[in-house]
Amino acid sequence: MPARVAADPLPGIQRVDKLYLELLFRCNFRCGRCYHGSDLDRSEMVQLPQAVRALEYFSARFSCQQVCFLGGEPLLYPRLPELLAAAKGLGFSTQICTNAYKRRQVLTACLSYLDLLRVSLDGGTAETHDAIRRSGSFAAVFDTLDWANENRLPFGATCTLTAENIATVPGLARRLHELGARELILHRLRGVGNALETALKPVSWEHTRRLHTDLAELDLNGMYVNSHISLPRGGRRAVVSADFHRLPFKDTTFDAAIAAFCLYHASDPTTVIREISRYLHGRGVFIAVTKAADSYGELDELLAGLGLTAETSTRSSLYAAAHSANILPLAAPVLQIQQVLHAEHLFRFESLEHLAGYLMTTPKYAFSNAAGSDHRSLAEELRRRGCAIPVVASSTVSYLVGVPDA
Repeated sequence: MPARVAADPLPGIQRVDKLYLELLFRCNFRCGRCYHGSDLDRSEMVQLPQAVRALEYFSARFSCQQVCFLGGEPLLYPRLPELLAAAKGLGFSTQICTNAYKRRQVLTACLSYLDLLRVSLDGGTAETHDAIRRSGSFAAVFDTLDWANENRLPFGATCTLTAENIATVPGLARRLHELGARELILHRLRGVGNALETALKPVSWEHTRRLHTDLAELDLNGMYVNSHISLPRGGRRAVVSADFHRLPFKDTTFDAAIAAFCLYHASDPTTVIREISRYLHGRGVFIAVTKAADSYGELDELLAGLGLTAETSTRSSLYAAAHSANILPLAAPVLQIQQVLHAEHLFRFESLEHLAGYLMTTPKYAFSNAAGSDHRSLAEELRRRGCAIPVVASSTVSYLVGVPDA
């Protein structure tokens, strides 16, 4: 008798990069936009052996290495520290997505096994957030983020966009960035669960277009924001990897092109502008965004004042090839220039961890091991040398608008 072969429970799926595992329905909130709806009252939960078997399956079958635990509220799951420890033992990078409301004892027990804490923030003010969730929850989230910083736990946030909160999202992004958040993940309000009964309104195209513009104007270096979800739906999308001196597009293909904070990486920025201009149609618009050559010079002075220059290799400027003072002559041979705007930008670091994260990730600086091998050790070195916070650095951000030269 031939041996029976077990059927693949997920036929046709070839790749799983990240596993989202919902542990339970129960939650200590009743948010007006929650997609679970009446399921929040259900008592069922995934048992620990079941959850571990799921992790083992996805690890063995798909070489999956990331897992995010969800609810309901995952901090209500009674064996969460054990589950996180099991996930780490299988080689997973671990996350939990939580409302971060008054569960500090559980978080502390999870700390050794957690790679990223993701909190839910439905707006950039207590008024907008608490109206959707519960009174006092906005302050509680930021109290938890302060705790995460104190314990060197990386964190990010999730925000569901509504017509009521979308205007506060740029402020939320700025505040999270100042605290050192790794990411801000945006979602659109969906008409399921509690959202079917709520007075909350979905966002319009006008709302999201403005949000995309506002986020693009912020310097959120080091924090990922999926702002592309605020763009119109439909049409073809693709990621292209190419030398931007020779782009693989046909002539007169596009209505607009934005070269934001990239031209200064080109060996010949004028050639890049000409190449981009080639695939714009006759009335297409080209927008270039760059910064002044001396941007954030205060950081050079800070490092010198702290005596860190001996441990630091510093480039003269990241923006030498294309900056505020030369972007016009670079573009003038190719474009009919319509406008050049300059805006002053202040970059405020509220913590040494935030400052160290920026210094370690910007290619302008290369630190020796004596200064710190990662942003945490660099933050400790800055603290040891008496670096005071907040630290404020300034820059001129310049916008050039033009159309292809006839």
